[in-house]
Amino acid sequence: SRLITSALFHVDELHLFYNLGSFVLKGSKLERRYGSVRFLGLVSLFTILSHGLVVAIASVLRSRFHSPSAYYGHSVGLSAVIFALKVVLSHGSMEVYSIAGLPFTVPAKYVAWVELLLIQMVTPNASFLGHLSGIGAGLLYIYALQPLWKLCRRRWYHAHRTPSRFYGDSLGTVLAATLRQEQKRVSYFHIFVGLAFICYGLRTPLASIGQIIARRLDNRPDDDYDWTNIRTRFL
Repeated sequence: SRLITSALFHVDELHLFYNLGSFVLKGSKLERRYGSVRFLGLVSLFTILSHGLVVAIASVLRSRFHSPSAYYGHSVGLSAVIFALKVVLSHGSMEVYSIAGLPFTVPAKYVAWVELLLIQMVTPNASFLGHLSGIGAGLLYIYALQPLWKLCRRRWYHAHRTPSRFYGDSLGTVLAATLRQEQKRVSYFHIFVGLAFICYGLRTPLASIGQIIARRLDNRPDDDYDWTNIRTRFL
């Protein structure tokens, strides 16, 4: 379960807001490209795949290279998933980007690698292995899982080519057209996910605000107040 729940926890509010801002920027583009359903599947896949790579690489480092620090270290946050989304978003793009005001531009396919090094230089305590595993998950999806999925879908399409009584075409073609229409819709699933992460990360400050409001309304001193009752009433 920690492969999934570790993405929900963040070190502090700054870590949470930075990840959510990056997630919304990349998620808005990928959701328009793939549609809400496939984007949800993509985020779920990258959550399990990237965190699974962290555990696998850390296990190899401990058993083969006698380096247990990565295995017993802590890695939390959505950063690995964001790096995987970044790799998918920049794949095949011919654009160039300027990162953090640097005096040179970077091709889109190398942006994730440059940001990996910059983040590690600016924030040495950041999980280098987690970010690297996110890039690995994105590359694994692009060069292995996505071609395999297309191959399986093509074979299924040819094996189940059933004429449609209503459209005069194959059922697979109708489903493909419906999927393309769904992908063109502008949806906001990524924003709802971001708001959910914000509410989860701010649950402790919100509890404190609720306690302060309750104390002001009742005009009772701090030592004479039942804080357990406050949490029950306001949360």
